[in-house]
Amino acid sequence: MLDVLPCDRFVICSDGLSDYLFEQQHWFREQLEQQPLEDLPSSLIQFANNAGGHDNITVVAVDALPDDEAGLNVEMPPGSQTGVDLATVREVFLFRGLSLAQMSRVMNICVVQTLRDGEHVMSAGGLCDRMIIVMEGEVNMERVGAEPRLVGVGEHIGAMTLLHPCQCRFSLVASGRTRVLSIERAAFRRLLQIKPRLGIVLLERLGREVSLELSQANDLTEHAFAAVEGMEPT
Repeated sequence: MLDVLPCDRFVICSDGLSDYLFEQQHWFREQLEQQPLEDLPSSLIQFANNAGGHDNITVVAVDALPDDEAGLNVEMPPGSQTGVDLATVREVFLFRGLSLAQMSRVMNICVVQTLRDGEHVMSAGGLCDRMIIVMEGEVNMERVGAEPRLVGVGEHIGAMTLLHPCQCRFSLVASGRTRVLSIERAAFRRLLQIKPRLGIVLLERLGREVSLELSQANDLTEHAFAAVEGMEPT
């Protein structure tokens, strides 16, 4: 028995190919990641022929794909019983535009939590070392002396903590039944090390998002100062 997730790729081949792969595993992994499915068998057969072609070469390549990508509920890795709506995940900056294979690798490091009304996702003063994405329901950002802010489906909190953990300045509290997806910094860093090409893509997106959030924070600060001084912001 073998657990299969959407975007898993399988190659079944004769020893006419496999005999040549023992010393070419890095190259083989690159082919699995980069080649379109329809081109993969011919590419591997050509490789085996160029390497010597000492035996008959048979290659079958299969991708495990969903019937309906837009409406799929993907099962999370073993240990999690909660599905995730890909349509919602795709709208989050970190996942936007990723291939199904790339998305599957990122999803493998995610943790899903289902929360009851009033249950805390994070508490003020604690360590904030993960990005939170709201998948279902709503989360209240509560901070002493400030109005609560409601975070809805598809919105995220804590992108910057994937680069550097910090002390949480607010509490995140579920409003009604809520489901959140979290990416822990440690797991994110391991993924970057294991999949450096994917890591470059993710870091570029993370950098753009953090830059955008800082720019928006600066704009809010300028407007606040202008309001205090009774002047129009420039």
